[in-house]
Amino acid sequence: MSKTFWSIRNKLAMMMLITLLPATLGGAFLVIDFFNDHYNTDIARKELLALNASKNYLQYVVNTSQQDLELLTQIPQVREAVATLSGYLEAPFPQNPELEKLFAHFLKTRKLYDQIRLLNGDGQEVCRVNLNNGNTEIVSPENLQNKGSRYYFQVAKELSSGEFYVSPIDLNREHGRIERPLKPMLRITSPVYDRDGSFLGALVLNLYARPLLQTAISRTLADINDGLLIITDQDGYYLDHPDTAKQWGGPTDLNTGESLARDHPELFQSIQSGTSTETNINGEPYRTVTVLAHLWPNRSQYLAVTQLAPVTFLHGHAYESIKKVVIPLLMIAFIAGLVALYLGRNISNRVTLLRNAVDQFARGRLSARIPEMSGGDELSTLGSQVNSMATSLESLYQDLESQVAQ
Repeated sequence: MSKTFWSIRNKLAMMMLITLLPATLGGAFLVIDFFNDHYNTDIARKELLALNASKNYLQYVVNTSQQDLELLTQIPQVREAVATLSGYLEAPFPQNPELEKLFAHFLKTRKLYDQIRLLNGDGQEVCRVNLNNGNTEIVSPENLQNKGSRYYFQVAKELSSGEFYVSPIDLNREHGRIERPLKPMLRITSPVYDRDGSFLGALVLNLYARPLLQTAISRTLADINDGLLIITDQDGYYLDHPDTAKQWGGPTDLNTGESLARDHPELFQSIQSGTSTETNINGEPYRTVTVLAHLWPNRSQYLAVTQLAPVTFLHGHAYESIKKVVIPLLMIAFIAGLVALYLGRNISNRVTLLRNAVDQFARGRLSARIPEMSGGDELSTLGSQVNSMATSLESLYQDLESQVAQ
């Protein structure tokens, strides 16, 4: 191998590369690994916070509805109306303008409920006010319906004074048939008793669930491209899904059978067990984060709000963050390499000057001198000392020649 290859300059450059390259590559790998883990942890934490905000909103609305209903049941006009109307078991039912006005004002002020109803002891509606597009509608006596067979009234009859029943979210029915377009409802019911403890009827608030679910969804992360957010009940039936054809597939609603349990059984099982998992959708891996919203006293009944984020999206965002650190790191390594080459060249050039001067001395040119070197380091000191030695040798040689001549 040529001597040029083993020159000091190349040795210094190789030494710098051997030292710098592994450190740079190792540092880049550690940074990539750190940022990938950190980003995944950070995005999971943000997702969980957002999903918890959605869950808290759902629970807040239900709690607020219970408080509203408790307030209504304590209003004297409501209790008097129930006591008066409970004596009427067959149509026509007398109207109560004062109660209708109170209900209409309540709906228009709260802007949260779709409907408020007062049922007598047989489940017959005796007063009902609807809210449609911000306008209240008092239902005429001939259009009032009997809800005695509906589950929420049957449950209300078994409740004590001051207790509440929160129904599952299901599709509204009018005259026994599912209303079109579909109107998912959440009903909050409370019984009304007289002073002697006799059951007089029930007060029912209908909460239109679609805006409720949409608001809950809006509180989750919205910047995940190709991500999914679904809301299911405890049985895995979709209450909200990007594909509307999959919604409301439960047996008490449209009975289509569309459910998370059927589409992704492993994901449904992980939700039930309270763990996070990854699942494949159309061959693409998705990471899931789920929170459970327990809106009912029965802990086995809940809504599951699940965020599915494509793994490629997470990696893409992680690499975007990584590039912000790795690219500057590589640039620093490149600049350090240039500095190493410059320093190696500088040292090599000065060593070459020393070698050339010594070579001339060896050939008998005692007048040769090493050019003055800047920097004040060991090489410049060595150059000065070599020049001093050359001057002394030259003077000594001249004295010897003079003596020989004499």
